[in-house]
Amino acid sequence: MIDMLEKVKKTILEHKLITQGDKVLVALSGGADSVCLLVCLLALADALNLSVSAAHVNHGLRGQDADRDEEFVRSLCDERGVPLYVHRADVSQVAKERKVGLEEAGRYVRYSFFDDLMKEHGFDKIATAHHAGDAIETVLMRLMRGTGILGLAGIPYQNGAVIRPLLDTTRQEIEAFLEKQNLSYRTDLSNYETNFTRNRVRHELIPLIEEKFNPGFARSFQEQIGLYADCSAYIQEEAEKLFVRTATFVPGGYGFACQKLLNENEFVVSTMLHLKATKVTGGEVSGQHIRRVMDILKAQSGAVTLPKEGLAEVCHGVLYIRNDISVKAFAYTFETKVFIPEADCYITVKEKAEKPQKRGRNVACLDAEKLKGKKLMVRNRAAGDAFYPTGMEGKKKLQDFFVDQKVPYFMRDRIPILTADDEIVWIAGYRPDRRFAATDETSAVICVEIHKGEQL
Repeated sequence: MIDMLEKVKKTILEHKLITQGDKVLVALSGGADSVCLLVCLLALADALNLSVSAAHVNHGLRGQDADRDEEFVRSLCDERGVPLYVHRADVSQVAKERKVGLEEAGRYVRYSFFDDLMKEHGFDKIATAHHAGDAIETVLMRLMRGTGILGLAGIPYQNGAVIRPLLDTTRQEIEAFLEKQNLSYRTDLSNYETNFTRNRVRHELIPLIEEKFNPGFARSFQEQIGLYADCSAYIQEEAEKLFVRTATFVPGGYGFACQKLLNENEFVVSTMLHLKATKVTGGEVSGQHIRRVMDILKAQSGAVTLPKEGLAEVCHGVLYIRNDISVKAFAYTFETKVFIPEADCYITVKEKAEKPQKRGRNVACLDAEKLKGKKLMVRNRAAGDAFYPTGMEGKKKLQDFFVDQKVPYFMRDRIPILTADDEIVWIAGYRPDRRFAATDETSAVICVEIHKGEQL
């Protein structure tokens, strides 16, 4: 018991999985791995100053066996004084509704339940019982599908609030620990059915490799995964630095000047784009997707459809990674401040004694007398819009102005336009109308300002 507890404690401390005083929710299926995890965390609770609760999901897939799992978990938690939360779900129905497989539907149900419990009861961490064998199986499955260095890193010790304290332990060590402590657990017979890829990898592929090629495969491959994880962490750090240097924020995603990316290390660029495309879409962005994105980056032309309404495209020398979601017409009346959710920004109006000396495109100084008594409104563009841009002669169609300014087509419907009694006063972030712009002779000045993404 001491060896197992010390190993789990070492993993927790090395990877800073738990902070003093944390409330930890254990995902407890009743199987050997999760029982081991619960018992270990309970034994370490005083030393790590943590409180332990458990959550169990009855997936409704295995009839009486699932009910017996639930009864076992209830009994285990009662014996040890562990608060338990149980959720019953029809995972088959969820799979049909979401049009996914049973495994993905079950995961969705579990983590939705855990998230709800975290919000309701203030848990700090969710502990799952993934162990070293799970990491090996995961990497082998990714290798067979095709993966990069990030995929070879295996299962992370922590992902947000989810922690995995058993990742350095093997299934054999877990079973030996439970046997030594005379602890019972439930066995899910579906784990032995070879119609699931993971089960075939676990029960057929790995034993075959160990029998025919390398008896110590699991141990040595686990060590390799650790090296891949270190390499992956370094590459991701470099990718984040590159992102900070090159990214601009646009509605629904990011923009990157093509030439800047082409001057950087190609592997770091592709890794950064992969990470950000996955974040933007929330979907499974593949290596093939990113190879195609790299192709349009090098060509500085073209577009690539990404999962879940995601899109990568090059416009005016900029590579955009974003959600391809259209914007409906909007219009807001206001006096001093208004939030425009479609553009994720605020517009504010303040009277000034004189024009400020320093200002950029996000501030426009207007003649208060010319706006007096007029109804101010912020809307997006409409057909036939035209205005008199400062610094230009004559009247300009808004469409032509956007083309001249190289504004990407997908951003044009999101740009706020300030109007006064239906006359355009300011294209927010770009140019005021010279009919309303303050001059050196203006006696009363109004400054309008766009605050992008700020909560005022």
